[in-house]
Amino acid sequence: MQELILCSIILSSLFLLITCNTNSQQNIDVAAKQVWETVKAHNKAWAVLEDINDQLKYVHDDVVFIKPPFKEILKGKEKYKEDYEKWIQNAKVDYFHEVNPVIKIYGEGNFAIVTYNINMSFTYDDEVVNDWKGVDMMTLVKENGKWLITSDMFTRETR
Repeated sequence: MQELILCSIILSSLFLLITCNTNSQQNIDVAAKQVWETVKAHNKAWAVLEDINDQLKYVHDDVVFIKPPFKEILKGKEKYKEDYEKWIQNAKVDYFHEVNPVIKIYGEGNFAIVTYNINMSFTYDDEVVNDWKGVDMMTLVKENGKWLITSDMFTRETR
C-alpha cells in the first residue's frame, strides 16, 4: 500500500512538473509573438505609414537609440520622436522587410531582446538608396501588459 501511495505521489509530481514546463514554454511563445508583433507595428508606423504618433505607441519614455551614422546616443522619447520626424520629412521608403527574427524572453516574461535583418530601399533628400541591408537589435520591456521598445540599434552588417 505504501508503494502504491509513493508511486502515486511520484506520478503526480511528474505530471505537475511536465505541465508547468509546458505552460512556461507556452508563455514564452506567446510573449515572443507579442514582442514580434510590437516590433513590426512600430516599423510599419515609420517605414510604411509615416505616422510618428502611431510609432510612439510602441516606444518607452526612457528609450535609448543609437542611430546611423552611430555618432550619438539619443535618450528619451522626445529625442526619438525628433529624429524620426526628420526621417519622415526627408525620406520615402519604397521597400521595407524584416526577416530572420531571433527573439529571447527573459525576466519572468517581462523583458525581450530581438534581432532581425532589415532589407529596404528608400529615397533620402533625392538620393536613391537601393538594397539597404543590416541588422536591427531592440530591447523591450512589458509594462502594464504592453510591450514597449526600450532600446534600438541598427548596423549595416548582416548576419
